Amino acid sequence: MKYTSLLTSVLLISFALFLNTSCEKKDEIIPDEPFELIGEWTFNQVTTTAPILGDYTDSEPTGTITFNEDGSGSADYSFDVIGLLGQGVPVSRNDSFLWSRTGDIITIVANDDNTIIWTIVNEVESDFQTTWTESVQGIDAVDFHAYMIK
Repeated sequence: MKYTSLLTSVLLISFALFLNTSCEKKDEIIPDEPFELIGEWTFNQVTTTAPILGDYTDSEPTGTITFNEDGSGSADYSFDVIGLLGQGVPVSRNDSFLWSRTGDIITIVANDDNTIIWTIVNEVESDFQTTWTESVQGIDAVDFHAYMIK
C-alpha cells in the first residue's frame, strides 16, 4: 500500500512538473520586415497561359516597372506571348500609372484608364513574382506570371 502511494505521489509530481514547464513563456516570434514594393523592378522571366494561344515562356523579357512611394509609377517593358503557329506576339507598355496595394493585391490604373489587378504570389527582399490576367489581341483570358528582381 505504501508503495502504491509513493508511486502515485511520484507520478503526480512528475505530471505537475511537466505542466509547469510546458506553460513557460515562449520567445516571441517577430515577423520579417514587410516586403518593400517601392522601387524599380526588372522583368526577369514572363510565362503566359491562354486557351487559344497556349503556354509560353519568355526567358528574355526587357524593361522595368517602377512603383513610387506617392502611389505613382512608370512602366517600360516588352515581352512575347506565344501566337498562332508558334509565332511570338509582343506585349509592351511604356507609360505612367497610379497604383495601390492592399495585402497581396496591387491595383494599377494606367493613364488610358486601363486597370490591371496584379496578385503577388511570392515576395522576397529583391525577388518578386506576380500574376494577372489581361487581353492580348482579342483573347480576353491571357494569364501572366512575371518574375522580377530589384
